[in-house]
Amino acid sequence: MNGEGPTDPPENEPDLPDPEFESIRNFAGLSARVRQLIHDGLFVSLGASDENAIRVGTLSGLLDHLDKLFHAVQVNEAGLEVNRRGALAVVSGGRVLEALPSLAGSYAVPLRLTPPDGQMIGQEYQELDALIALLAPSTNLEEALQELPERIGDELRRLYNVLANGGTDLRVEMVRDGEAVADVEVGVDEAQSKAAWLEEKTPHDLGTKALRGRLFRIDTKKSEIRIDVIGDTEGEPNVESATFQDEQLDELREALNHQVEMEVSVSEDRRPYERSVTSPRHSVNWVRQVESEGDGA
Repeated sequence: MNGEGPTDPPENEPDLPDPEFESIRNFAGLSARVRQLIHDGLFVSLGASDENAIRVGTLSGLLDHLDKLFHAVQVNEAGLEVNRRGALAVVSGGRVLEALPSLAGSYAVPLRLTPPDGQMIGQEYQELDALIALLAPSTNLEEALQELPERIGDELRRLYNVLANGGTDLRVEMVRDGEAVADVEVGVDEAQSKAAWLEEKTPHDLGTKALRGRLFRIDTKKSEIRIDVIGDTEGEPNVESATFQDEQLDELREALNHQVEMEVSVSEDRRPYERSVTSPRHSVNWVRQVESEGDGA
């Protein structure tokens, strides 16, 4: 440098050629050395045939949710409870997915099944077969997910969202005894369609419910009331909320800060695979004041 300004590049310098990438699109394309390391597992490839790059979030999200989906399917196939939230059960002898290097610059990821730490022999729960069947385009998800724990639907929805938002295709091959025996392909359009279907919520009528307690708040902006409800079993107060119609406001104002009985309609918006009640909504059908303890002459 020596205080001199930057020099201009020489004229007519030839442009560097575009980098070349060697694509691996199936299990057979792996080197024999890598294939020999995989007795059972999956082969996952991402992106369209003319793509050489994908988003970091798409790659990490795909592997994260594919592993979680595999674990949930494994727990279910082992006959254990698949809880909706929190850590999943540890399957005795259940094998785990382990990523192997395939080729520098490639987003083809071999996933080897290995026994968990401390297990001498990994048990076969047919989780790979169940996972491939779940991802197959021919599978009727509306029927299949009704027979599976909701957490599997959650992870499948998140997996398709990653693909849809990342705009990438997915190909998964199942490996048995060192040979690819089945594969599924999920295109971007299919991922977007299934993600949208899995996300769509529809209202479900859950009947009516009786509430008794002190009406202590009316929010006219949200058309919502709050009531301290006395439970039938523990006797401890808890707060319930319910929406109301404009024509019910005067009656509710008269009951404010009084003991009341009311009937509410219960409903919930659910995704196609959801069955359990998680976030029910209440709406007021009718309300009347009742005497609290100590009232009267």
